[in-house]
Amino acid sequence: MEKIIMNDVVKAILERRSIRKYEDRQITEEELNTILTCAFNSPSGGNGQQWFLSVVQDKAVLDTISKAFGEMMLSNPDTPERIRKSVSSGDWKVYFGAPTVIWVCYPKNNNETNAALLGENIVIAAQSLGLGTCYLGGVINYLRKPEAKELVDLLKVPEDFELLFGIAIGYPLESPDAKPRDFSKMVRI
Repeated sequence: MEKIIMNDVVKAILERRSIRKYEDRQITEEELNTILTCAFNSPSGGNGQQWFLSVVQDKAVLDTISKAFGEMMLSNPDTPERIRKSVSSGDWKVYFGAPTVIWVCYPKNNNETNAALLGENIVIAAQSLGLGTCYLGGVINYLRKPEAKELVDLLKVPEDFELLFGIAIGYPLESPDAKPRDFSKMVRI
């Protein structure tokens, strides 16, 4: 890629990585409030703010979801062996042990774009504060199934909303290198 302009926002975007190892301490209330303020200042069509967040810092709730999802993966014969091994290890958590997970939802029968934009504001704001994040997508298909309704009820998601993804947030215990980016996936006209 050609030369770019560097500033604090660009730096946060370029340095953001998916973090899968976190310190065992909760983020501060001020950090969380900053992240949520940035989230709710995301663009949305007609300023409709078509989203709902469930902010979970209760480890028991996160562990309940993780355990149920892990059991489902182990009972599924199509689960790849490497994932079975990881889930069976005893220390596996779908949320990677992050102390906070923000579950992002969008209105059913609506476009999820606004909620997706909100999610990106969350991860960039967290990065700018020195926190790590990881999008949680694999668990969502499971949480959308009727048999997972009790788990979604734990998240207090309103009936007229659908889970889009989770975002694990915490103090990172790793600093992975950037993966290569394929700039051929565009056209300039």
